[in-house]
Amino acid sequence: MIPVGKNDQILYMTATDWVPETSRLFHLRATVDGNQVSQTVRIKVVPKKDKS
Repeated sequence: MIPVGKNDQILYMTATDWVPETSRLFHLRATVDGNQVSQTVRIKVVPKKDKS
């Protein structure tokens, strides 16, 4: 949800360790105010980098 008076919101997504490297199309859909839908974006799941 976007707070009142703001125009955007940060979204964090993670995948569990067993998910292979892949890419998927992704969008958001509101369930109020006419069921508005965001633009579709491609997300890429990549292995986590080691902190070395």
